[in-house]
Amino acid sequence: MMVDILIENGIVVTMDEDRSILDPGSVAIRDKKIEAVGKKERIASEYGAEKTIDASQHVVLPGFIDTHIHVPDILSRGIGKERKLYDWLVNFKKPFVAAMEISDHAVASVLYCHEAIRFGVTTFVENAGGTGSGYDLDVIKTKLAEYDTAGIRNIYADGFMDKTSGEEIEAMLDNLRKKEPQINHPKDGFASTNDALDRIESLIEEFHGTADGRQSIWPAPYTAVNVTPEGLRGAYDLAEKYDVMTTTHTAESELQERSPLSNVEYLRNASYLGDRTLLGHCVQLDQHDIRLLAETDTKVAHNIATNLVNGSGIAPVPEMLNSGVTVSLGTDNACLNDTINPLSDMRLVDLVHKGSTRNPCAITPETVLEMATTEAAKAIGRKEDLGSIKPGKMADLILLDLDHSHLTPHTGIVETLVYQAQGTEIDTVICNGKVIMEDKTVLEIEHEYPELVEDANNRADSIANRAGLSSMM
Repeated sequence: MMVDILIENGIVVTMDEDRSILDPGSVAIRDKKIEAVGKKERIASEYGAEKTIDASQHVVLPGFIDTHIHVPDILSRGIGKERKLYDWLVNFKKPFVAAMEISDHAVASVLYCHEAIRFGVTTFVENAGGTGSGYDLDVIKTKLAEYDTAGIRNIYADGFMDKTSGEEIEAMLDNLRKKEPQINHPKDGFASTNDALDRIESLIEEFHGTADGRQSIWPAPYTAVNVTPEGLRGAYDLAEKYDVMTTTHTAESELQERSPLSNVEYLRNASYLGDRTLLGHCVQLDQHDIRLLAETDTKVAHNIATNLVNGSGIAPVPEMLNSGVTVSLGTDNACLNDTINPLSDMRLVDLVHKGSTRNPCAITPETVLEMATTEAAKAIGRKEDLGSIKPGKMADLILLDLDHSHLTPHTGIVETLVYQAQGTEIDTVICNGKVIMEDKTVLEIEHEYPELVEDANNRADSIANRAGLSSMM
């Protein structure tokens, strides 16, 4: 049988149910999907290909799934740190994003995709909240067009707020704004519950399944403290109606916790918890919260780097895992995390949870790799077609070059990936059965944007000036 692409001679880390590793192994790709996986000799005897990729001295992996990110923030990288969460939000993130023009969003989207692809991300969930009410339709169309050009698989989670955070938090936010009077602070965007849900439904109907099936739309309540029970339940109902997921920020900071209810309890009472819900952060959880997540099959996106940078704390990931909660990996804001690099975050997750629990068995490298592959696929409702290298699944694959001194020896391949690899060793990325990076060249982006780095630097300075943030540079 003829296939489109045949990958040969690699160490294939399948992430299948048996966690099979084939060395040497081969993968055959046809019509956007994985046609066959197996030992080199068998696959070579059964398949011919239009394109053959020699994966000698390479690991072949499922493409990484980044379950929680904010795309526009990448242009603000390098400034605005050393602030607690709400100080950073009101005095840096929101002013910067509010000052961005459509063309800035286009370049930010391209820059994000370029870096994400180079670090092996083939699917990402964009929490598109902006200053609270999502982005204008023209901005959304621009962003989705750039993701389409890049060839990446994306989930656009459209954010909304339909209530304030309450008097105490609003007073605190007002005092934080007064701390930096030179900044051009935007007004938070609020919408009526019905208007917000109607807007998201129209986006789903117009864009979901576009870009050859690579683009999806989800409803995304901004945070538990900024959305009414009606808004939360309405978002979950939309997810059920259109067979998608919904996501929100949860228990990220101590200030986000309600009294007498926790974030998780509030979401439970609003009928928002469930198998279609992905919660970002979940740092401030107690055992009762964890039981609620497990009982309702609610998923979690763990954003370790940004939570550390903001001093928000460390999510109780080992406890969640031991309770049966699906935990995935998100790189979150590039301006806080600094990179869009799942491999560097994997190492951080492994070491931080071992150190914080004083237990070297608290988490394993296999578990951490699952958080960016199989568990991430479950977290976004795509376990049937993403997250592992199996026949019938979408052909989202990455090749990582082992021919480096820092990867030598590589006795245990999973340990090598989590503890030694830096992400820069990835040289080939395939998404939806199409090669989108070859020999470390992100093909469409580098063809369309030859001056990307210079353009992004210039725009970053201009945006910061318009936002009144130049004193931070």
